[in-house]
Amino acid sequence: MSTSPDTTTEPAPEEASVPDAPASTGAPILLGNTSVVEPFKPDPDTDVIEHRSREDLGNQVTTITPGGGKLAEVFAEIVALWQHHSLDPPAWVKSADKDLEGLLARHFGCRTGRPQDWTEGTA
Repeated sequence: MSTSPDTTTEPAPEEASVPDAPASTGAPILLGNTSVVEPFKPDPDTDVIEHRSREDLGNQVTTITPGGGKLAEVFAEIVALWQHHSLDPPAWVKSADKDLEGLLARHFGCRTGRPQDWTEGTA
């Protein structure tokens, strides 16, 4: 009797919690951004883009409108895009797509819904 090595791999925790279905509604996602960044090219002769902090902007709301599709794909799209908008996780997430809203809040460790006392332009 021969045994073959176990080739089963466990998905990463964030992948394990994102179901393949249902599809995302494509509703806009609002994220409370406490650490806004902006892209810039340190050398105009290259395609290298870096990000610099814009502390002067204070709290902002970043809106990302996904293209729709499978929930796992839209989730991955939002997580990948966030790094181009902020140095820190969002303070909160809000969307009409409650499945996606909940997944993003759990992933980033933030609350759902915009706090009533959230004021843009303040730190």
